[in-house]
Amino acid sequence: MVSFKRNGLACKLENDYLSLTMSDEGKGTSLVVDGRELMGKLSGAAGDPDRSHSFYCDYHVAGKTKNLVPTRLEIIEDTPQRVHVAYVDEQSDFKLAYHLVLVDGERCIYGYVIASCDVDNLVINELRTVYRFDSSIFTTGYTARREGLQPRAEYMAEKGERLQDETYRIPDGCRYSNSDVYSKYDYAGTFAENKIWGQYSGGRSDDEWGAWFIPLDKSCYPGGPLKQELLVHYDGIILNYMTGAHFGTGDFKVPKGWKKLYGPWCVYFNHGEDVIGDAYDFAAKAEARLPLPWLEESGLYTGNYGSLEGLLKPVSMLSEEERWTIVATDSAGEYFRQKAGRIYWAQSRDGSFRIDKMQPGIYHLYVHIFGGTDCHEYKLGTYSVRPGEATDVGELRVENAASELIWSLGQYTQTTTPFAFSNQLRNYIWMGLTPKNLEFHMGKDCDADWYYLQRRGGIWKIVFNKPIKKSKHYLLTVCLAGTTAAAMSPGESSVGFRVRLNGKTLAEEHFENDRAAYRSSVTGGRPAILSVEIDADYFDDENELSFMTDGFVMYDMVKLEVLR
Repeated sequence: MVSFKRNGLACKLENDYLSLTMSDEGKGTSLVVDGRELMGKLSGAAGDPDRSHSFYCDYHVAGKTKNLVPTRLEIIEDTPQRVHVAYVDEQSDFKLAYHLVLVDGERCIYGYVIASCDVDNLVINELRTVYRFDSSIFTTGYTARREGLQPRAEYMAEKGERLQDETYRIPDGCRYSNSDVYSKYDYAGTFAENKIWGQYSGGRSDDEWGAWFIPLDKSCYPGGPLKQELLVHYDGIILNYMTGAHFGTGDFKVPKGWKKLYGPWCVYFNHGEDVIGDAYDFAAKAEARLPLPWLEESGLYTGNYGSLEGLLKPVSMLSEEERWTIVATDSAGEYFRQKAGRIYWAQSRDGSFRIDKMQPGIYHLYVHIFGGTDCHEYKLGTYSVRPGEATDVGELRVENAASELIWSLGQYTQTTTPFAFSNQLRNYIWMGLTPKNLEFHMGKDCDADWYYLQRRGGIWKIVFNKPIKKSKHYLLTVCLAGTTAAAMSPGESSVGFRVRLNGKTLAEEHFENDRAAYRSSVTGGRPAILSVEIDADYFDDENELSFMTDGFVMYDMVKLEVLR
């Protein structure tokens, strides 16, 4: 049975397992699960006005935090089976409705946010919900890639050396990360590989406690399969970044008249011997129960899902190592930067694909080949997904004619795999441990002899023999997994990159700062591609291809091929 009490804009939602108390500011002040208070000793940075709050929604404009300022508390449902309320901010330029749902018989709180804008020139740096818990109970952060003890902000400020934004060298840093430097970015990850993330008590007893964020629909998040974001960090915090400029997706220039539903998700609580395994089980069951019977927002979200399926028919067959990445987005163009709409993705080895649980709409379909040397993005048309229907697009021809490859370093994955350090856990130190100067001999060295990142001040070279395949023209392609300015400081907005062949400049390019390298990423940020035509008379019997940068560049693939 569920009960609801309100006092002005403050309220309390309660069932047989848990109770959540929200203040008149729309912020959590108490959470009791199975009789235990989980917000008893909240902590945070000294200057954080929300260090004593949880379950709140905020956003950043011009780098400054703005909270949802509720003008009313809307009661959508109040029955013994379910309570559904929304804290609504109708006065701010960025209008928000923060929904909370408590269901009978479940140890979780469901949520979603409806955001809208009716003004010109509004730019949002980030939009998020934040869940802060008692860090004396919830000591250990968990993501798909790693788990580890989390420090407190006050401890880092007192004992540590601040290197940059929430990144500290601390005496016992290896307790919390994989070096003496701890950063909140160490526990970032991709939405694609994280079904759950959270905080738990770290195996200190047979009755562990866990708090878990479970995204039930990831299509609202920007960027697609490569998007990285903050997930958990110090002070027992779990994060849900609905949009964020971290790792290359950039600020959100909100269109006037725009409106979007983010979510749904749930925050699940458990205790027992295996809280991680139980959280995964609950997440699987919650996903299987979709759609949620109580979530229907006209024009924004429906439980009457559609689907999209088809079969890719390439001109040139894929190798055993290659596979397809399929992306469907309702916004045409570079989907990595898409923030206003929805984006879905899938992978396939044989070319057959099906994307389920899609919101109805018009979708642009893109594919690329993961793991080979083809770095093209193929747009395969625009398709309508209708409510309750399976849209079969049939066979789709992909014009991926094989090139005459001379050589390649790495494979096209839009990440730094398989270069040195790309398989390490995230940390601030790696970008300073790659060699300043590097010489790679094609045909003698292997991919693991190249490093994930080149830093400013040095020269990296690929030494190779004159191509045996005769042609008047060749094509050099440099695929970068990320481009980051030399430091996290104001004004560092671009990254210079120069390519030379035997001392002659082939190309100079400036890329946007994706802010990924100094935020602990070892896999990439915002991908970029540079292609240069080379005349045959540029080649000597032995050749040096040189790369220089004034920031950080992360490598994906470099290849030389015959230009037809």
